Amino acid sequence: MRPQYRQTTGHTFPVSDINLIYVSDLIGYAEQLDAQQFRQLQNSMLEFIKDVTPRVKTLIVFSPRPHLNQSVSQLTVNPKTNWEKLDFGVKSIQSGYEWNQFLIQQSQLFSFQLVQQFPGIYSNKTRSEYLFDNNGLPIYRDQSHLSNVGSELVFSNLKTALAEQSD
Repeated sequence: MRPQYRQTTGHTFPVSDINLIYVSDLIGYAEQLDAQQFRQLQNSMLEFIKDVTPRVKTLIVFSPRPHLNQSVSQLTVNPKTNWEKLDFGVKSIQSGYEWNQFLIQQSQLFSFQLVQQFPGIYSNKTRSEYLFDNNGLPIYRDQSHLSNVGSELVFSNLKTALAEQSD
């Protein structure tokens, strides 16, 4: 079988058989940035997308997930924990929403697949369903990292996206 080639910006690249999956926790970083630095971060991501998309079969990018306002692991060891206070940080939700909108726009321009880690998290006002699964197990293990339960939820979304891609 002859390799396929894709032309972009005057250059011809061999198309790899590789699906590249990009997972990053930029929100923890992005929520610390001012508006100009945030745009610079977006520009860096855009350059990455422009460079990679013509070289791979498929680029799959995970949407951001916001960080919690408190660590789940610290809360579980305190018997006086008020679980009602567990929520997502306001700045994390704002940065995540802006980053997600940016990725949605870029996925339409550059034809990469955007997989939503938690579909609807930025449009849902309560967001409580993103804290625990149906069995009451925490989706996060601390402020920013997913538990095994949370990872299974996110990767089930990836499996669904990959199945839709192969159809």
